Amino acid sequence: MSLPTNFDILRTIQEEHKEAHNNKLPLTKDESCVLCNPVKHTVNKNFKNFWKWISSEYNTTSYSNTSLIAFTLYLQSYRENAHNSEKTSKAVIALLYCLNYSLYPSDLTTVLQHLLLITNHTKCFKRPFNPSIKPLTPIPKSTTKTMDKDQLKALIDSITKGFKDVAKDLKDISKGSTSGGTGYALSPKESNIISVKPFCGNDDEDPGDWIRNFEIAAEANNWTNEHKLKIVPGYLQGLAAYWFEENTDTITRWKATGYDDSSFVPCFLNKFSTEEKQNLWHHQLNELRQGPYEKVDFYAGKFKKLLKKVDPSLALPNSYTVRLFLNGLRKNIVPLVAFTQPDTVDKAITIAKQVESGQYYETQASTPTSGNDAIDILTKQMEKLSLNYANITAALAAQLDDKKPR
Repeated sequence: MSLPTNFDILRTIQEEHKEAHNNKLPLTKDESCVLCNPVKHTVNKNFKNFWKWISSEYNTTSYSNTSLIAFTLYLQSYRENAHNSEKTSKAVIALLYCLNYSLYPSDLTTVLQHLLLITNHTKCFKRPFNPSIKPLTPIPKSTTKTMDKDQLKALIDSITKGFKDVAKDLKDISKGSTSGGTGYALSPKESNIISVKPFCGNDDEDPGDWIRNFEIAAEANNWTNEHKLKIVPGYLQGLAAYWFEENTDTITRWKATGYDDSSFVPCFLNKFSTEEKQNLWHHQLNELRQGPYEKVDFYAGKFKKLLKKVDPSLALPNSYTVRLFLNGLRKNIVPLVAFTQPDTVDKAITIAKQVESGQYYETQASTPTSGNDAIDILTKQMEKLSLNYANITAALAAQLDDKKPR
């Protein structure tokens, strides 16, 4: 079967795979999925140069661990075979089908030829690409008929067939068998107990929450700070991926005191915690109120989460943050907490919880517990109901009397 000439097949693969993820259905094969194939290998200089080129030329947004493997296998094939051989063409297509795109190119053959040209010009991406080299003239699209489901499956299997030998190739790579020193040195296998959702940099995404979730996953998966920095590009998409690629030479640490300008976490938060988001979080903090039946613990948790977004550097005065916390407490709790004049939010939370507990026991103590008390209350309710019924009956009788002919 002939190789594909466009990206329609990849679009189908990725859309079906994404739908399976969203609906928790059996997953179809997609080597480009960053959730199924998170980046674990070292991202070397060659791949960084390749990624800068292809993301700027062809709207790629993210890559997976398999993308790194496919890139290495492509360079091996390029060196060992004629660059226009069928084997190298298959390696190129396998690589291109391991990437995610915000806008799919219209013609795969053009991208393939352009990639071969850039590979030659950059000496297998040892050097950054020259922007003056433009894509080749697009080749007319194939006029072959649309493939049926069986043909599509066969083609997907054909394209990904090379990955069945990945284990053997990686063993060779780990021994340094690839020429030019571009092979990926394998890290010790790490767990993937908790997955991380990609971050795109959209307005509805919270960068602080994303970093916290990433750190939780990192701790569970035994990721070191060095490893976090190596794999985080695989979880960035869209605007976030473009930002990281633009600053990849500057960001050399994950997080280190005194090195904010070269650490990923502070740079990331500074970039995506926009002024609009800060204003929104500040408004939400001012409007936050404890619900009628909400426990102090739950209200305090929401308050501290918003406060951390608004004031990550703890620059706001304690008196101001305490006042914000008291403003949101239920009115029957506020006076008793304010009376103690807490000087920090944590102290105010502790006192509020004590007041809440005291009110709970007071309510329990005032609730009738004996059978006689319950009967007395029920009797009074019945007497009141009977009196109301008698009043209603008398009023209706009076209305009927007024309507009788005289």
